[in-house]
Amino acid sequence: MNLDRHRGTGCDARAPVWPWEDPDLKRTTAAVQEHLRRQGPTRLNPSAAGLPAQSELATIVRLFLSDHPALWPPGWDLETLCREVTAHVSGLGPLTFLLSQPGVSEIMVNRYDQVWVEVEGRLSRVPVRFRDEEHLFSVAQRILAPLGVELSALHPLAEGRLPGNLRVAASMPPAASHTTLSLRLPSVGALTAEEYARRGSASPELLAFLQACARGRANLLIAGPTGGGKTTLLRYLGAHLDPGARVVVMEQVAELGLEDLHPHVISLEAHPPGPEGRGGVDLSDLLGHALHRRPDYLVVGEVLGPEALYLLMAMATGHPCACTVHARNIARLFDRLVLAMLMARLEVSQDELFRQLCEAVDVVAFVERLSDGSRKVTHVAEVLGANKGEPVLHTLFRFHPDQVDTMEVRGTFAQVAAPSGQLRDKLAGWGVTLP
Repeated sequence: MNLDRHRGTGCDARAPVWPWEDPDLKRTTAAVQEHLRRQGPTRLNPSAAGLPAQSELATIVRLFLSDHPALWPPGWDLETLCREVTAHVSGLGPLTFLLSQPGVSEIMVNRYDQVWVEVEGRLSRVPVRFRDEEHLFSVAQRILAPLGVELSALHPLAEGRLPGNLRVAASMPPAASHTTLSLRLPSVGALTAEEYARRGSASPELLAFLQACARGRANLLIAGPTGGGKTTLLRYLGAHLDPGARVVVMEQVAELGLEDLHPHVISLEAHPPGPEGRGGVDLSDLLGHALHRRPDYLVVGEVLGPEALYLLMAMATGHPCACTVHARNIARLFDRLVLAMLMARLEVSQDELFRQLCEAVDVVAFVERLSDGSRKVTHVAEVLGANKGEPVLHTLFRFHPDQVDTMEVRGTFAQVAAPSGQLRDKLAGWGVTLP
Protein backbone atom coordinates (compact mmCIF):
# COMPACT_ATOMS: atom_id res chain seq x y z
CA MET A 1 0.00 0.00 0.00
CA ASN A 2 1.40 3.39 -1.02
CA LEU A 3 0.76 6.16 1.48
CA ASP A 4 2.96 8.70 -0.27
CA ARG A 5 0.13 10.19 -2.30
CA HIS A 6 -1.69 11.13 0.91
CA ARG A 7 1.29 12.79 2.53
CA GLY A 8 0.95 16.54 2.50
CA THR A 9 -2.60 16.43 1.15
CA GLY A 10 -4.22 19.83 1.35
CA CYS A 11 -1.07 21.63 2.51
CA ASP A 12 2.01 23.17 0.92
CA ALA A 13 5.51 21.76 0.45
CA ARG A 14 6.55 22.90 3.92
CA ALA A 15 4.11 20.52 5.63
CA PRO A 16 5.41 17.40 7.41
CA VAL A 17 5.21 14.05 5.62
CA TRP A 18 2.00 13.09 7.45
CA PRO A 19 -0.81 15.59 8.04
CA TRP A 20 -1.49 14.63 11.66
CA GLU A 21 2.15 15.30 12.55
CA ASP A 22 1.72 18.96 11.59
CA PRO A 23 1.97 20.96 14.87
CA ASP A 24 -0.25 23.72 13.43
CA LEU A 25 -2.93 21.16 12.54
CA LYS A 26 -2.68 19.70 16.04
CA ARG A 27 -3.36 23.15 17.53
CA THR A 28 -6.32 23.63 15.19
CA THR A 29 -7.71 20.20 16.12
CA ALA A 30 -7.29 20.90 19.84
CA ALA A 31 -9.21 24.19 19.46
CA VAL A 32 -12.03 22.42 17.59
CA GLN A 33 -12.20 19.70 20.24
CA GLU A 34 -12.45 22.31 23.00
CA HIS A 35 -15.25 24.03 21.07
CA LEU A 36 -17.10 20.71 20.71
CA ARG A 37 -16.72 20.01 24.42
CA ARG A 38 -18.37 23.34 25.18
CA GLN A 39 -21.19 22.34 22.80
CA GLY A 40 -21.76 19.21 24.91
CA PRO A 41 -19.94 15.95 25.70
CA THR A 42 -21.97 13.97 23.15
CA ARG A 43 -20.40 15.99 20.33
CA LEU A 44 -17.12 14.13 20.83
CA ASN A 45 -18.65 10.78 21.77
CA PRO A 46 -22.11 10.58 20.16
CA SER A 47 -24.44 7.75 21.14
CA ALA A 48 -25.18 7.13 17.47
CA ALA A 49 -22.57 7.16 14.74
CA GLY A 50 -24.96 7.47 11.80
CA LEU A 51 -24.56 9.81 8.87
CA PRO A 52 -26.87 12.51 10.28
CA ALA A 53 -24.71 12.80 13.41
CA GLN A 54 -21.52 12.97 11.33
CA SER A 55 -23.07 15.54 8.99
CA GLU A 56 -24.13 17.72 11.91
CA LEU A 57 -20.66 17.48 13.43
CA ALA A 58 -19.04 18.45 10.13
CA THR A 59 -21.32 21.51 9.92
CA ILE A 60 -20.32 22.64 13.42
CA VAL A 61 -16.63 22.21 12.56
CA ARG A 62 -17.05 24.17 9.32
CA LEU A 63 -18.86 27.07 11.01
CA PHE A 64 -16.26 27.27 13.78
CA LEU A 65 -13.31 27.26 11.38
CA SER A 66 -15.01 29.77 9.07
CA ASP A 67 -15.35 32.15 12.02
CA HIS A 68 -11.73 31.61 13.13
CA PRO A 69 -9.46 31.84 10.05
CA ALA A 70 -6.50 32.59 12.32
CA LEU A 71 -6.61 28.91 13.39
CA TRP A 72 -6.00 27.63 9.85
CA PRO A 73 -2.56 26.04 9.39
CA PRO A 74 -0.50 27.63 6.58
CA GLY A 75 -1.38 26.29 3.14
CA TRP A 76 -4.65 24.53 4.09
CA ASP A 77 -7.93 25.35 2.34
CA LEU A 78 -11.22 25.25 4.26
CA GLU A 79 -12.65 22.16 2.54
CA THR A 80 -9.63 19.95 3.18
CA LEU A 81 -9.11 21.32 6.68
CA CYS A 82 -12.74 20.59 7.66
CA ARG A 83 -12.49 17.06 6.28
CA GLU A 84 -9.23 16.27 8.10
CA VAL A 85 -10.27 17.79 11.42
CA THR A 86 -13.71 16.15 11.38
CA ALA A 87 -12.10 12.78 10.68
CA HIS A 88 -9.66 13.36 13.51
CA VAL A 89 -12.26 14.24 16.15
CA SER A 90 -14.96 11.76 15.11
CA GLY A 91 -15.44 8.33 13.60
CA LEU A 92 -12.22 6.37 13.23
CA GLY A 93 -9.93 9.37 13.56
CA PRO A 94 -6.54 8.84 11.88
CA LEU A 95 -7.64 5.39 10.65
CA THR A 96 -10.29 6.84 8.32
CA PHE A 97 -7.84 7.14 5.42
CA LEU A 98 -6.59 3.55 5.79
CA LEU A 99 -10.09 2.13 5.33
CA SER A 100 -10.25 3.61 1.83
CA GLN A 101 -7.02 1.99 0.65
CA PRO A 102 -7.34 -0.98 -1.74
CA GLY A 103 -6.12 -4.34 -0.49
CA VAL A 104 -6.20 -3.51 3.25
CA SER A 105 -7.80 -6.47 5.03
CA GLU A 106 -6.97 -5.57 8.64
CA ILE A 107 -5.84 -2.53 10.64
CA MET A 108 -4.00 -3.21 13.89
CA VAL A 109 -3.23 -0.49 16.45
CA ASN A 110 -0.77 -1.94 18.97
CA ARG A 111 -0.29 1.42 20.67
CA TYR A 112 -1.26 4.99 19.90
CA ASP A 113 1.94 5.43 17.90
CA GLN A 114 2.19 1.92 16.40
CA VAL A 115 -0.23 1.16 13.57
CA TRP A 116 0.04 -1.84 11.25
CA VAL A 117 -1.98 -3.02 8.27
CA GLU A 118 -2.35 -6.32 6.48
CA VAL A 119 -2.28 -6.19 2.68
CA GLU A 120 -2.43 -9.44 0.70
CA GLY A 121 -1.41 -11.44 3.75
CA ARG A 122 1.63 -9.28 4.59
CA LEU A 123 2.00 -7.01 7.61
CA SER A 124 3.56 -3.59 7.36
CA ARG A 125 3.80 -0.61 9.68
CA VAL A 126 2.30 2.64 8.42
CA PRO A 127 3.14 6.25 9.38
CA VAL A 128 -0.21 6.84 11.07
CA ARG A 129 -0.48 7.66 14.74
CA PHE A 130 -2.91 8.95 17.31
CA ARG A 131 -2.16 12.03 19.35
CA ASP A 132 -1.65 10.05 22.55
CA GLU A 133 -3.05 7.14 24.58
CA GLU A 134 -6.12 9.17 25.55
CA HIS A 135 -6.90 9.92 21.91
CA LEU A 136 -6.76 6.22 20.95
CA PHE A 137 -8.96 5.29 23.92
CA SER A 138 -11.56 7.92 23.01
CA VAL A 139 -11.67 6.66 19.39
CA ALA A 140 -12.10 3.06 20.58
CA GLN A 141 -14.94 4.13 22.89
CA ARG A 142 -16.51 6.18 20.11
CA ILE A 143 -16.52 3.15 17.80
CA LEU A 144 -17.93 0.73 20.37
CA ALA A 145 -20.50 2.96 22.11
CA PRO A 146 -23.14 2.83 19.33
CA LEU A 147 -22.91 -0.98 19.45
CA GLY A 148 -23.84 -1.03 23.14
CA VAL A 149 -20.38 -2.40 23.97
CA GLU A 150 -18.48 -1.00 26.94
CA LEU A 151 -14.71 -0.57 27.05
CA SER A 152 -13.57 0.26 30.58
CA ALA A 153 -11.38 -0.97 33.41
CA LEU A 154 -14.28 -3.24 34.43
CA HIS A 155 -14.71 -4.47 30.84
CA PRO A 156 -11.19 -4.25 29.37
CA LEU A 157 -11.91 -6.58 26.42
CA ALA A 158 -14.50 -5.59 23.82
CA GLU A 159 -15.55 -6.61 20.34
CA GLY A 160 -18.37 -5.97 17.94
CA ARG A 161 -19.44 -5.51 14.36
CA LEU A 162 -19.91 -2.16 12.63
CA PRO A 163 -22.17 -1.52 9.63
CA GLY A 164 -20.71 -3.08 6.52
CA ASN A 165 -19.50 -6.13 8.50
CA LEU A 166 -16.43 -4.29 9.76
CA ARG A 167 -15.30 -6.28 12.81
CA VAL A 168 -13.73 -4.37 15.69
CA ALA A 169 -11.87 -5.60 18.77
CA ALA A 170 -10.25 -3.52 21.51
CA SER A 171 -8.44 -4.01 24.78
CA MET A 172 -7.11 -1.77 27.55
CA PRO A 173 -5.42 -2.05 30.96
CA PRO A 174 -5.53 -4.13 33.10
CA ALA A 175 -6.01 -6.76 30.36
CA ALA A 176 -3.37 -5.11 28.13
CA SER A 177 -0.36 -2.89 28.72
CA HIS A 178 -1.81 -0.22 26.39
CA THR A 179 -5.08 0.50 24.65
CA THR A 180 -5.16 -1.56 21.46
CA LEU A 181 -7.59 -1.60 18.56
CA SER A 182 -8.11 -3.93 15.58
CA LEU A 183 -10.40 -3.50 12.61
CA ARG A 184 -10.96 -6.42 10.27
CA LEU A 185 -12.43 -5.52 6.92
CA PRO A 186 -14.77 -8.01 5.23
CA SER A 187 -13.69 -9.53 1.95
CA VAL A 188 -15.93 -8.26 -0.80
CA GLY A 189 -18.08 -10.74 -2.69
CA ALA A 190 -16.90 -14.21 -3.65
CA LEU A 191 -13.70 -15.00 -5.47
CA THR A 192 -14.14 -16.56 -8.88
CA ALA A 193 -12.27 -19.64 -10.06
CA GLU A 194 -10.20 -17.34 -12.29
CA GLU A 195 -9.20 -15.17 -9.30
CA TYR A 196 -8.27 -18.25 -7.26
CA ALA A 197 -6.07 -19.40 -10.16
CA ARG A 198 -4.54 -15.93 -10.68
CA ARG A 199 -3.59 -15.74 -7.02
CA GLY A 200 -2.25 -19.28 -7.08
CA SER A 201 -4.65 -20.25 -4.26
CA ALA A 202 -6.13 -23.36 -5.88
CA SER A 203 -6.20 -25.24 -9.16
CA PRO A 204 -9.27 -25.34 -11.44
CA GLU A 205 -9.53 -29.12 -10.92
CA LEU A 206 -9.49 -28.78 -7.13
CA LEU A 207 -12.17 -26.08 -7.20
CA ALA A 208 -14.31 -28.06 -9.65
CA PHE A 209 -14.23 -31.03 -7.26
CA LEU A 210 -15.24 -28.91 -4.24
CA GLN A 211 -17.99 -27.26 -6.29
CA ALA A 212 -19.34 -30.69 -7.18
CA CYS A 213 -19.32 -31.67 -3.50
CA ALA A 214 -21.27 -28.52 -2.61
CA ARG A 215 -23.85 -29.08 -5.36
CA GLY A 216 -24.11 -32.73 -4.38
CA ARG A 217 -24.81 -31.80 -0.73
CA ALA A 218 -21.74 -33.45 0.76
CA ASN A 219 -20.78 -32.69 4.36
CA LEU A 220 -17.83 -30.31 4.05
CA LEU A 221 -15.35 -29.05 6.64
CA ILE A 222 -13.04 -26.17 5.75
CA ALA A 223 -10.19 -26.11 8.25
CA GLY A 224 -7.08 -24.06 8.85
CA PRO A 225 -5.45 -21.40 11.02
CA THR A 226 -6.64 -17.83 11.48
CA GLY A 227 -6.33 -15.77 8.32
CA GLY A 228 -5.85 -18.76 6.05
CA GLY A 229 -8.85 -18.08 3.83
CA LYS A 230 -11.49 -20.39 5.33
CA THR A 231 -14.35 -17.89 5.12
CA THR A 232 -13.42 -16.93 1.56
CA LEU A 233 -13.54 -20.56 0.44
CA LEU A 234 -16.83 -21.18 2.26
CA ARG A 235 -18.32 -18.13 0.56
CA TYR A 236 -17.08 -19.41 -2.81
CA LEU A 237 -18.67 -22.82 -2.28
CA GLY A 238 -21.87 -21.26 -0.92
CA ALA A 239 -22.27 -19.44 -4.21
CA HIS A 240 -22.09 -22.81 -6.01
CA LEU A 241 -24.69 -24.67 -3.96
CA ASP A 242 -27.68 -26.07 -5.84
CA PRO A 243 -29.71 -22.93 -6.73
CA GLY A 244 -32.89 -24.86 -5.95
CA ALA A 245 -31.78 -25.66 -2.40
CA ARG A 246 -32.95 -23.75 0.67
CA VAL A 247 -29.80 -22.68 2.53
CA VAL A 248 -29.79 -21.71 6.20
CA VAL A 249 -26.69 -19.79 7.28
CA MET A 250 -25.67 -19.47 10.96
CA GLU A 251 -22.84 -17.23 12.12
CA GLN A 252 -21.39 -15.82 15.30
CA VAL A 253 -20.81 -12.57 13.40
CA ALA A 254 -22.50 -12.24 10.01
CA GLU A 255 -19.90 -11.87 7.28
CA LEU A 256 -20.50 -14.56 4.62
CA GLY A 257 -23.12 -12.58 2.72
CA LEU A 258 -24.50 -15.65 0.93
CA GLU A 259 -27.88 -13.96 0.55
CA ASP A 260 -26.22 -11.89 -2.19
CA LEU A 261 -24.77 -14.97 -3.93
CA HIS A 262 -27.52 -17.61 -3.71
CA PRO A 263 -31.22 -17.21 -4.54
CA HIS A 264 -32.68 -18.94 -1.44
CA VAL A 265 -30.90 -18.09 1.82
CA ILE A 266 -32.05 -17.41 5.36
CA SER A 267 -29.32 -15.88 7.55
CA LEU A 268 -29.22 -16.23 11.34
CA GLU A 269 -26.79 -14.48 13.67
CA ALA A 270 -25.90 -15.14 17.29
CA HIS A 271 -25.83 -12.34 19.83
CA PRO A 272 -24.66 -12.11 23.45
CA PRO A 273 -26.97 -11.82 26.47
CA GLY A 274 -28.18 -8.43 27.60
CA PRO A 275 -26.94 -6.58 30.72
CA GLU A 276 -29.01 -8.84 32.98
CA GLY A 277 -27.67 -12.00 31.38
CA ARG A 278 -30.86 -12.65 29.42
CA GLY A 279 -31.82 -12.83 25.79
CA GLY A 280 -28.60 -14.27 24.37
CA VAL A 281 -28.66 -16.56 21.34
CA ASP A 282 -25.66 -18.79 20.62
CA LEU A 283 -24.81 -21.04 17.69
CA SER A 284 -26.27 -24.09 19.45
CA ASP A 285 -29.61 -22.27 19.66
CA LEU A 286 -29.37 -21.32 15.98
CA LEU A 287 -28.59 -24.89 14.89
CA GLY A 288 -31.55 -26.24 16.84
CA HIS A 289 -33.78 -23.57 15.33
CA ALA A 290 -32.47 -24.11 11.81
CA LEU A 291 -33.68 -27.72 11.73
CA HIS A 292 -37.26 -26.38 11.99
CA ARG A 293 -36.80 -24.12 8.95
CA ARG A 294 -36.85 -26.87 6.31
CA PRO A 295 -33.17 -26.59 5.37
CA ASP A 296 -31.70 -28.34 2.35
CA TYR A 297 -28.19 -27.25 3.32
CA LEU A 298 -26.80 -25.85 6.58
CA VAL A 299 -23.86 -23.44 6.54
CA VAL A 300 -22.10 -22.57 9.80
CA GLY A 301 -19.63 -19.72 9.62
CA GLU A 302 -17.30 -21.07 12.31
CA VAL A 303 -17.57 -23.88 14.85
CA LEU A 304 -15.90 -23.04 18.16
CA GLY A 305 -17.68 -24.77 21.02
CA PRO A 306 -20.54 -27.05 22.04
CA GLU A 307 -22.44 -26.23 18.83
CA ALA A 308 -20.13 -28.82 17.23
CA LEU A 309 -22.27 -31.54 18.82
CA TYR A 310 -25.44 -30.11 17.26
CA LEU A 311 -23.64 -29.92 13.93
CA LEU A 312 -22.74 -33.62 14.20
CA MET A 313 -26.32 -34.50 15.08
CA ALA A 314 -27.56 -32.58 12.04
CA MET A 315 -25.12 -34.34 9.70
CA ALA A 316 -25.87 -37.74 11.23
CA THR A 317 -29.61 -37.26 10.66
CA GLY A 318 -29.28 -36.43 6.98
CA HIS A 319 -28.95 -32.63 7.01
CA PRO A 320 -25.95 -31.78 4.80
CA CYS A 321 -23.65 -29.12 6.26
CA ALA A 322 -20.62 -26.99 5.48
CA CYS A 323 -18.63 -25.10 8.09
CA THR A 324 -15.21 -23.72 8.98
CA VAL A 325 -13.07 -24.87 11.90
CA HIS A 326 -9.81 -23.59 13.35
CA ALA A 327 -7.21 -26.34 13.22
CA ARG A 328 -3.42 -26.66 13.18
CA ASN A 329 -3.44 -29.46 10.60
CA ILE A 330 -5.91 -31.70 8.87
CA ALA A 331 -5.26 -34.76 11.06
CA ARG A 332 -5.88 -32.91 14.35
CA LEU A 333 -9.05 -31.29 13.08
CA PHE A 334 -11.21 -34.14 14.40
CA ASP A 335 -9.66 -34.01 17.87
CA ARG A 336 -10.38 -30.28 17.92
CA LEU A 337 -14.04 -30.86 17.07
CA VAL A 338 -14.46 -33.66 19.61
CA LEU A 339 -13.09 -31.42 22.36
CA ALA A 340 -15.60 -28.78 21.32
CA MET A 341 -18.41 -31.35 21.50
CA LEU A 342 -17.38 -32.38 25.01
CA MET A 343 -18.12 -28.82 26.12
CA ALA A 344 -21.81 -29.73 25.75
CA ARG A 345 -21.36 -32.01 28.82
CA LEU A 346 -23.45 -34.89 27.52
CA GLU A 347 -22.93 -38.46 28.67
CA VAL A 348 -21.32 -39.60 25.43
CA SER A 349 -17.84 -41.10 25.26
CA GLN A 350 -15.07 -39.31 23.43
CA ASP A 351 -14.40 -42.39 21.27
CA GLU A 352 -18.04 -42.60 20.20
CA LEU A 353 -18.12 -38.92 19.25
CA PHE A 354 -14.92 -39.34 17.27
CA ARG A 355 -16.25 -42.36 15.39
CA GLN A 356 -19.55 -40.73 14.52
CA LEU A 357 -17.82 -37.53 13.40
CA CYS A 358 -15.50 -39.42 11.04
CA GLU A 359 -18.49 -41.28 9.62
CA ALA A 360 -20.55 -38.12 9.10
CA VAL A 361 -17.98 -35.88 7.40
CA ASP A 362 -17.44 -36.50 3.69
CA VAL A 363 -14.67 -34.09 2.63
CA VAL A 364 -12.16 -31.81 4.37
CA ALA A 365 -10.38 -28.90 2.70
CA PHE A 366 -7.38 -27.43 4.54
CA VAL A 367 -6.38 -23.84 3.80
CA GLU A 368 -3.44 -21.89 5.17
CA ARG A 369 -1.43 -18.71 4.80
CA LEU A 370 2.13 -19.41 3.69
CA SER A 371 5.38 -17.58 4.42
CA ASP A 372 4.95 -15.14 1.52
CA GLY A 373 1.49 -14.12 2.74
CA SER A 374 -0.36 -16.08 0.05
CA ARG A 375 -3.38 -18.19 0.97
CA LYS A 376 -3.73 -21.63 -0.58
CA VAL A 377 -5.93 -24.71 -0.39
CA THR A 378 -3.08 -27.04 0.50
CA HIS A 379 -4.90 -30.32 1.14
CA VAL A 380 -8.25 -31.85 0.20
CA ALA A 381 -9.15 -35.26 1.59
CA GLU A 382 -12.10 -37.60 1.67
CA VAL A 383 -12.96 -39.00 5.11
CA LEU A 384 -13.52 -42.76 5.08
CA GLY A 385 -14.25 -43.28 8.77
CA ALA A 386 -12.03 -43.93 11.78
CA ASN A 387 -9.51 -46.64 12.66
CA LYS A 388 -7.93 -47.05 16.11
CA GLY A 389 -8.71 -43.49 17.13
CA GLU A 390 -7.42 -41.88 13.93
CA PRO A 391 -9.40 -40.53 10.97
CA VAL A 392 -8.99 -42.50 7.75
CA LEU A 393 -8.14 -39.75 5.28
CA HIS A 394 -8.07 -40.44 1.54
CA THR A 395 -6.01 -37.57 0.11
CA LEU A 396 -7.38 -36.31 -3.20
CA PHE A 397 -5.49 -33.05 -3.85
CA ARG A 398 -2.30 -31.56 -2.43
CA PHE A 399 -0.20 -28.49 -2.96
CA HIS A 400 3.47 -29.39 -3.43
CA PRO A 401 5.81 -26.42 -2.78
CA ASP A 402 8.89 -26.22 -5.00
CA GLN A 403 10.29 -22.89 -3.77
CA VAL A 404 9.62 -21.56 -0.28
CA ASP A 405 10.84 -18.22 1.07
CA THR A 406 9.40 -15.05 2.55
CA MET A 407 9.16 -13.40 -0.87
CA GLU A 408 7.35 -16.10 -2.82
CA VAL A 409 6.12 -19.65 -2.46
CA ARG A 410 5.91 -21.54 -5.73
CA GLY A 411 4.57 -24.99 -6.29
CA THR A 412 2.00 -27.13 -8.04
CA PHE A 413 -1.44 -28.48 -7.22
CA ALA A 414 -1.72 -32.18 -7.93
CA GLN A 415 -4.56 -34.64 -7.85
CA VAL A 416 -3.23 -37.50 -5.75
CA ALA A 417 -6.11 -39.97 -6.05
CA ALA A 418 -9.67 -40.34 -7.35
CA PRO A 419 -12.71 -40.03 -5.07
CA SER A 420 -14.17 -43.25 -3.70
CA GLY A 421 -17.19 -44.95 -5.19
CA GLN A 422 -19.07 -44.14 -1.98
CA LEU A 423 -18.64 -40.40 -2.49
CA ARG A 424 -19.46 -40.68 -6.19
CA ASP A 425 -22.68 -42.49 -5.38
CA LYS A 426 -23.70 -39.89 -2.78
CA LEU A 427 -23.19 -37.01 -5.22
CA ALA A 428 -24.88 -38.92 -8.03
CA GLY A 429 -27.99 -39.12 -5.84
CA TRP A 430 -28.28 -35.34 -6.37
CA GLY A 431 -27.49 -35.47 -10.06
CA VAL A 432 -23.81 -34.58 -9.75
CA THR A 433 -21.29 -36.68 -11.67
CA LEU A 434 -17.58 -36.52 -10.89
CA PRO A 435 -15.11 -36.92 -13.77
